[in-house]
Amino acid sequence: MWRDEMQAWLIATHAHSPIQLYNNARYEGHPLGWFFILWLLHFISENPESMKILNVILATGCVALITFYSPFSRLQKILLSFSYYLFFEYGMIARNYLPAVFLLLCICALWRK
Repeated sequence: MWRDEMQAWLIATHAHSPIQLYNNARYEGHPLGWFFILWLLHFISENPESMKILNVILATGCVALITFYSPFSRLQKILLSFSYYLFFEYGMIARNYLPAVFLLLCICALWRK
């Protein structure tokens, strides 16, 4: 696990309430949403590897939204799904960017309807 992944996990798991989670994460430069998701996740599993499983689920959801709801050609969908940021930075490293990308893609998919 990367150091920044473990730091987010430890901030979330060392909080016993949402108020304490806010106090633990107040000096971080990232929004509280990711820490809250990790805080909820640690009630399901104490293993920090569960954060990676959540990240894979979100990354798969992003690729599915791109595949089924984007107006791009097949080649463009493949290139976008395996681009550096979506595939490695957001898909492999469990950081707080992927939930935002997933929500953005959901909004884009619903916008067309």
